Amino acid sequence: MRYLIIILASLILVGCAKQSALNAFNNEPNNKAIVTTIDGGWGHSVGQISQELAIVGAFYECEKRNLLYFCELEKINNDTVSSVEEKNKWKNFYKNEKNKYIFLDGKVSYRDPSKNQLIKQKETQAKKEIEKTPAEQNKIKGFHCLSPWDGSYRPLVSTIKKYLKDPDSFKHRETTITPNNGGIHVVMMTYGAKNSYGGYVVEKAAARLDSNCNLLEVMDQNLKILK
Repeated sequence: MRYLIIILASLILVGCAKQSALNAFNNEPNNKAIVTTIDGGWGHSVGQISQELAIVGAFYECEKRNLLYFCELEKINNDTVSSVEEKNKWKNFYKNEKNKYIFLDGKVSYRDPSKNQLIKQKETQAKKEIEKTPAEQNKIKGFHCLSPWDGSYRPLVSTIKKYLKDPDSFKHRETTITPNNGGIHVVMMTYGAKNSYGGYVVEKAAARLDSNCNLLEVMDQNLKILK
């Protein structure tokens, strides 16, 4: 009985320690991961420059104190990993690729310096995107090309009306626009109008435009070029 009490007390202490580690982990910034074992062991990695490095670092920390076989990926950032396939994928990735990384003082980096530089460049670019003003962000997203009144792209509306049997029956429903990609936005518009029989139908049309909102090309819902 005495030994049973000791074992139960140990399990409770381990469980509390594990929960405490999870709570502390949840308060850390993203690009983090935590790996746990069924008997209360864990390893976590935070403050890395990518999710991949965080996951690899967490497995490394877990393996230092436990057999890798028992280490299971539990969280990426604050998202719980419940898929067995996802857990096994990352464990096998770490097992096969860990020699490509350097683990030093809680930080993980690639042995290949060029990969580290590329990650840093992407991180710098991401920070610049975050720091852009709302107006700059809207321009990248293409929202500056849409009407503040009904959200339509007016040059596309004007063009489509020219092809309708009853232009006055046109009713704009929705317009979406893709972010700037190589200086090009793509607009997709859903609209309603009367057909030759007087029936009201719902159609779609698309357009390509440049970053200054100039119309380049118009297509109907069958991707037939109209202009």
